[in-house]
Amino acid sequence: MSRRGWPIVIVDPSAFWMGKNPKWDKGEGSIERPKLVTRFDPKARVQLYVPSIPGWADPGLDALMAGCMKRGKLVLYFDETNGIVSASQFSPWFARVVTQGRKHELAVWAATQRPTRVPEILLSQAENWAIFRVITPQDRKKIAEYTGSKVTAQQRLEPFYWFHWTQQSDDATLMAPIPKHGRL
Repeated sequence: MSRRGWPIVIVDPSAFWMGKNPKWDKGEGSIERPKLVTRFDPKARVQLYVPSIPGWADPGLDALMAGCMKRGKLVLYFDETNGIVSASQFSPWFARVVTQGRKHELAVWAATQRPTRVPEILLSQAENWAIFRVITPQDRKKIAEYTGSKVTAQQRLEPFYWFHWTQQSDDATLMAPIPKHGRL
């Protein structure tokens, strides 16, 4: 999306998205070096916001999501989503970006290792799923319930293999590992 001109806003409660030795860009930001922000920056190309925990009680995160909705035409990526919301607690702004983001040309992406710990509203609104190795049977069962794909509940994936599922799919498709820079 960044190549299409859409800015990217990353929300990561652990700030681990950048690795152990992060280097922050003070200008517009890039995928390799996002701009670390404390509030939404409409001029940044790639920005990273580190919310306080719990995220549903962080007014800065709500202001960031409001800025994203107002700006539109951007990707809002939640990493470690279960560190930002829980299955039963999330802010009204989180619900709004998840349910109404499309109207504002806001692409909302969310990643979690524990789908049983995120709100139903997030799972029910997801049009595309990339399902990697999920450890617990409860989490695999939850994925199978939403996707209607029995294979996701039955098969524990080998490292780096993943399933792709869309709302138009009858079943999830097993995908090979994604090569990093042309090789594994």
